Amino acid sequence: MGNSIALVNEDKLMKIHIHTNEPQAVFQRLEKLGELEHTKVDDMQEQTRLVSAETSSGGSVSILAFVPGEGFERIYEDLGVSNCFIYGDTLPSPEEISEALNTIDSEHIIVMPNNSNILPSVMAVRDITTKKLSIIPTQTVIQGITASYGFSADDTVSDNVDSMNGFINDAIGLFVYQSVLNTKFGDTELKVGDWFVTRSKDVLGVGASAADAVFTALEKLKTEDITDAAIYQGDGFDPRALEDVVNNIKKILPEANVDDHFGGQNRAALIISLE
Repeated sequence: MGNSIALVNEDKLMKIHIHTNEPQAVFQRLEKLGELEHTKVDDMQEQTRLVSAETSSGGSVSILAFVPGEGFERIYEDLGVSNCFIYGDTLPSPEEISEALNTIDSEHIIVMPNNSNILPSVMAVRDITTKKLSIIPTQTVIQGITASYGFSADDTVSDNVDSMNGFINDAIGLFVYQSVLNTKFGDTELKVGDWFVTRSKDVLGVGASAADAVFTALEKLKTEDITDAAIYQGDGFDPRALEDVVNNIKKILPEANVDDHFGGQNRAALIISLE
């Protein structure tokens, strides 16, 4: 019926966000489960068109998202984010961020750093730019994706900021790496060639392959409510290994939709979003 589902439980009220081509069918299904207090339907393609039009004609608000690979630029565009700063191994300086902001022809810009190490530079830019900035404190590219669910071209800047902040933590972000040396990550010993999965600063799984590490990581998570998994392939990741990763995700999440995309990021071999 749909995907990219997000649920927020507030006392006796539940907020539901879903991407679907059949909104009325969703409403009819939900009416059987309880009373619908407020409903809203946004056309994502129309939102993308409106945001792009605002950017080119001096509109009041635009979004700037920082992404670790070119593949994410298209993914964000599909969510209505028409301005992306693609970075690689070197993080952008405040001066580079200011230059990027100056290319956006909007009165107000909502910024998503999508990296905890970029956030301080974004904060510093406020002192050197003439743009009005609202900063959504996203620490990963996955948080930026879910925050984008809360954007509506019809809402005010203030309403958008509140809504986007409310969606930041609506997905679990996993990052898959291969160790290039014998090292220690937190309390976990890693050998050259080991694959490992992190969530925030914690190592959740280690294995001889990416698929094994992902399987071990998923076993440690509460996955009963997860309905969607998205895999973003890094630049250079062997596509032949992807099938094993997908199969191991489906072993833990047999009912979930599993999609794969090209992210193009340099550091993480895979980035996985669980919603």
